[in-house]
Amino acid sequence: ETKWNIDNMHSVVGFKVRHMMISNVSGTFGNFSAEATTGFGKKVAFARYKAAIGPIEEPWRSQK
Repeated sequence: ETKWNIDNMHSVVGFKVRHMMISNVSGTFGNFSAEATTGFGKKVAFARYKAAIGPIEEPWRSQK
């Protein structure tokens, strides 16, 4: 059994939402974690993902 953790310094969790079929709004989650545990034969036996809902970073807001 091997446990794997995500490297937050080299990872990004983001989203993209279409607003009223006119424009896309995108952003990233600043606080997140993920882990996976592999069992026999390197198959994933367990995976967990967490992301804090706030704060959501929206790069387009800083351009105004």
